[in-house]
Amino acid sequence: MWPGGTQTQSSGTGCSVTVRAPSGAINLIGGTTGVDSWELVSKTGWVNATLNVQQPICRGFASLPSVSNNRPTCSNASTVFESGPSEDTLIVNVN
Repeated sequence: MWPGGTQTQSSGTGCSVTVRAPSGAINLIGGTTGVDSWELVSKTGWVNATLNVQQPICRGFASLPSVSNNRPTCSNASTVFESGPSEDTLIVNVN
């Protein structure tokens, strides 16, 4: 399961960006933009913000990573023989 929730990053100059993390089953392929996907919730002080979702690191046995509609997916959600929890990284570019 991806944990979901929101995360905010702020600078010391009054600029901030808030994103929502994906939630739900890790093997849900495709997702829908804004639903169980990485999503830009808000930005303050920035002109523009874009999201760059990285390929997830899938630690399930024989699990393959993919990203579709800002949703990271691992092809195998089983925890049998897993080498630790799967993870994903989001890069937010602002200007």
